[in-house]
Amino acid sequence: MEMEQILTTKITIDGHFQDCQLYSGHLYLWNDQNNLAIYDWNKWMKSLNKVERVVYYEPRSTEYLHSSLADLEPFLEKTLQFNFPILDSAIFKHTLYYSDITGFYAYSLLDPHATKLTLWDEPVQHISVSKNGRIALSAGENGLFEYDATKKWTLQNTAKIPHTGIYLLNASFASSSEWSGNDLIQYGENPLKESFFLTFGKIKKQLHLVSIQPAEPKLQQVGRFIKEFPLPLSLEKQKQNEGQLFSYETKNRKLNQDFQYRSKEIFIKKMPSRLNKSFNQSPQDLSVSETESHLLIRWKMSPFLQLPKVMKWRVYDRSIYYKNQLHLLQYKELTLYIFTLLETS
Repeated sequence: MEMEQILTTKITIDGHFQDCQLYSGHLYLWNDQNNLAIYDWNKWMKSLNKVERVVYYEPRSTEYLHSSLADLEPFLEKTLQFNFPILDSAIFKHTLYYSDITGFYAYSLLDPHATKLTLWDEPVQHISVSKNGRIALSAGENGLFEYDATKKWTLQNTAKIPHTGIYLLNASFASSSEWSGNDLIQYGENPLKESFFLTFGKIKKQLHLVSIQPAEPKLQQVGRFIKEFPLPLSLEKQKQNEGQLFSYETKNRKLNQDFQYRSKEIFIKKMPSRLNKSFNQSPQDLSVSETESHLLIRWKMSPFLQLPKVMKWRVYDRSIYYKNQLHLLQYKELTLYIFTLLETS
């Protein structure tokens, strides 16, 4: 597979959103009215496969789709109302974990009569779920904590908050965290400079916090990245005489629409800090990293695409079907990037 065979599908949804999650065939959109709208993702993707649109082959193979909340209305399953704007959210085993200014909560996505369960009465800035279900909570000035969601082990030599399943790991400022296998990287007020590496030992069903070491991740070198062209975000075909970019239809390339935009060939992963010892990347994987001003996407460690800095972004490396997606949350829109394969004939 060559770089030219990677088709980038860019879907833009207009609106003001607090957060976005993709999980188990459903798209979760948290709007600025504190409503959580739940859409059938598979039905929406199936409908997009039927839409005719242009594919641009220069400078990268790209297609652009523009949607509104009205376009998503046929795929809306239900809407949940909450009282406050959220700070962050995560989904694990069909349970929504989220935090607002009043605390940290869990909400079952399977129980039709579910109500929110209070886990902690302190707000959490960032929630990070490991592949084996450990949940790290970054609580700013309060420090770094872990919530025991699996009940498979107990944390030793750490302070447990009374009447909760939450343990204090480090009292230093925590803005966010990143899992490195069973170990944890904690980022401070300036995530690019102030950080700690927390090492854990595991004996049977007991976890031990072995050490907390100050560490400073190295900034990655920025190469020559291709920026996006300001192409019109429209489902309508473009005409050459309008002075806009047009598609270059060639005989040796064809658009192979994977079922509902799933991909067995292309994965995108978050490029971890230099401190992460567990990162395992295939040469075929795309990786995304963040600088102070841009998001940078690489393929085979070579520059692929440069995007402007956004409010929040997610990749879905814990999922089965969504490993080829990058979702960007901006002030007035949500942008979904889906990477699939263009076959050669």
